[in-house]
Amino acid sequence: RGVCTKGGPCVKGPTIGGPFTLINAERQTVTEQNLQGNWALLYFGYTSSPDVGPAEVQKMAKAVDVLESSQNVKLLPVFVTLDPQRDSPSQLGAYLREFDSRIMGLTGPVNSIRQVAQEYRVFFKKIEDGND
Repeated sequence: RGVCTKGGPCVKGPTIGGPFTLINAERQTVTEQNLQGNWALLYFGYTSSPDVGPAEVQKMAKAVDVLESSQNVKLLPVFVTLDPQRDSPSQLGAYLREFDSRIMGLTGPVNSIRQVAQEYRVFFKKIEDGND
């Protein structure tokens, strides 16, 4: 992985991503191998966010539309929950269908979510507010 300019040096970029095993809305196992051969747009979030989540998922759907129509780029949108205790496979599926049926929702055990977030350099921390 790197960026090279014509006649110039190559600059190695950071390694982002790695192996993971999660579950989609149909309760099927999905690994990083399922994303191979595709341009994938990953978003890490949770469905119970009334402010940020919907706006960001709409942006993801719009980005897919723009890239497919104007650049002829096939993009696989993927939503990885950071709140697997609330975001069951069926909850993710119902939520994402409200925005765009092409978005693949992924969930799994807390440890698996932590691992994939770390692999993709995503920091998150659950804040307990006493209402959960």
